[in-house]
Amino acid sequence: MGNALTSAQGQGTIDIHAQTHDKHYILTLEDVLYVPQNPHNLLSLGCWDNTGGEYRGGNSQLTLVTKDGQTVATGRKTRNNLYKMKNFVVQTSESMNSETSMKNKTYKVGESAKSWEIWHKRYGHIGMDSLQQILDKQLVDGFTVDMRMPKYDCEACVQAKQHIASFPKTTDGNQGLTKPGELTHTDVWGPYSVRSIHGNLYFITFLDDGTRRPKLRFLKGKDAGRQAVKDYVMYLRAQGLLACFICCDQGTEYLNHELKTWLREQGIELQMTAPYSPSQNGAAEQLNHTLIELTCAMLIANDLPIFLWEYAAMHAAYLRERAPTRPLHRKTPYEAWFHKRPDVSHLREFGTPVYILLQGQKEAPKLMPRSKRCLFVGYEDGSHSVTYYNPETRRVLTLRNFRFLNNLPNTPSAPRDCRGYEKPAGKCHGLLRGTGPGCQVCTLRKPVPVPRVDGF
Repeated sequence: MGNALTSAQGQGTIDIHAQTHDKHYILTLEDVLYVPQNPHNLLSLGCWDNTGGEYRGGNSQLTLVTKDGQTVATGRKTRNNLYKMKNFVVQTSESMNSETSMKNKTYKVGESAKSWEIWHKRYGHIGMDSLQQILDKQLVDGFTVDMRMPKYDCEACVQAKQHIASFPKTTDGNQGLTKPGELTHTDVWGPYSVRSIHGNLYFITFLDDGTRRPKLRFLKGKDAGRQAVKDYVMYLRAQGLLACFICCDQGTEYLNHELKTWLREQGIELQMTAPYSPSQNGAAEQLNHTLIELTCAMLIANDLPIFLWEYAAMHAAYLRERAPTRPLHRKTPYEAWFHKRPDVSHLREFGTPVYILLQGQKEAPKLMPRSKRCLFVGYEDGSHSVTYYNPETRRVLTLRNFRFLNNLPNTPSAPRDCRGYEKPAGKCHGLLRGTGPGCQVCTLRKPVPVPRVDGF
């Protein structure tokens, strides 16, 4: 600092007591560096801005405003071009105890910055280049990265995404994007050798050309794609959008005379690729390729049952909607469709443990655990609920009352198999990978003696 060299001797969280206009506030600052040699307490305006706050200056005055519009501190510029904040004091244990009767309002400046590794996993293993674009272009809210942590190579991504190197492509320049809903690229993926937890073998993707927003529909048979196309056209109409063109391949399993007639009656032009030329429908083909890569990486990373591929693909589409794409430049598909930036502070890694509150008939008796540990497999965005997988019942359900745990102590726990039983070292080769009726080791071992609630 200046001509002096100093270093931090610690890092932690502190509370600041601020007073302005006869109102008292407690500001919680996280990741604060402890530098005992520094005679002044310094607050970075850049960090304040990164966590959603706002600062206003002019005429040697400075005002700090929280992201919900509350003015919490003011200050005046000093001779060394710093601003000295008024009534802005670090809380000590003595001052906190003496002011317990005061009705404070507490504002958390923001969620602590996460490493590149955490964001890579929460974003479903998208590439580091895409994460860097999200940060540089500020495409979403709530994306805070600890820049002191290095980027890393993900083993699950190597296993899921490694491919033959392609030759350089030549392009004629970017074509102009259409209006939202005007042109849709669609393609069917499958069949997969393992049925999903709901018995599906295929999925059909709908990619809006104007916003690059993906939508998925899972199918038990390829012929169900006809109704999926009709439902998507009706969905666009309900959104006040007019479908004019649909681009697809010549898959006769669902693209039959009935569907062609129905599209013609709706005034929709069908653009079909030439036989054996899937690259003509490159946008949909590339979307399917990306979704499958992310799905595979998420299942590998947490060693999840393969029959959860349906929810992994659905979550991959949810994340791609909030990730950068080349045709949109400085927008995400979510912002192009909804005209507002998405907030990604709620994202968690696919397959991470989530604790579900037992309610109704599942409610635990008194003196028994009130929540149950399950696996997170997606979001229900409309109701702000999570979708979770219960390994004991092998069911996927949705609930609003949930909790993720962070910063748990590093206490080793016994490894468990696909059904929640303790197992010896090594992987479960039955239900865990979905390749057989059950793991022989799992079926021979007894369940762990933990309290259970009937009906869950």
